[in-house]
Amino acid sequence: MHAELETPVATNLTMKKVVAKTAQELTAHYEAVDEQSLALLQPDMLPADYLNKLVENGFYADAVLFLAHALPKREAIWWSCLCSRAAVTKESSADDLASLSISEKWVYEPDEQKRRMCGTLAEKGQYKSAQNWTAAAVFWSGGSITAEDEPAMEPAPYLYAHAVSGAILNAVGMVDSDDIDATFQKFIQHGVNIANGGNG
Repeated sequence: MHAELETPVATNLTMKKVVAKTAQELTAHYEAVDEQSLALLQPDMLPADYLNKLVENGFYADAVLFLAHALPKREAIWWSCLCSRAAVTKESSADDLASLSISEKWVYEPDEQKRRMCGTLAEKGQYKSAQNWTAAAVFWSGGSITAEDEPAMEPAPYLYAHAVSGAILNAVGMVDSDDIDATFQKFIQHGVNIANGGNG
């Protein structure tokens, strides 16, 4: 049985950073982790309402995936940074730490050099850690994903969101906790805070 949140995640919150008017606008861009979660989706349901339903029913992985697609790129990647930072341990590699550091710097001051550095670090780390996936999200946020001397190719529109959700799901597993539900809830609350204009 899933641990219950003290208060619903998104009740009475505007989620003002979320542009989509309905939840279906967002679910159209990914495949659910658990198809049963889609039974909660109603036509014209607001994004905040659907997120609440996902959390209330314990579909935490789907809540992460949904919110990763709902947030704007920089906000989504900042959420990924926060969760990846929580997953840092004394065993974290220098490349993982660099992936996270450059990603955080990109959020504050996006530029092509940092984006390219994130792509290099993500590939070097072989997408094995939350921090690597966060760097991949930066690289896939826009701009060409081919080598600089090759013809430009833009990433798929929501590729970054898949990397963000991958990073956060990875981070949940990396955090030293006996209560995985509590970790999910904490991370989702960070994301909701960002969706409402906070810093997580």
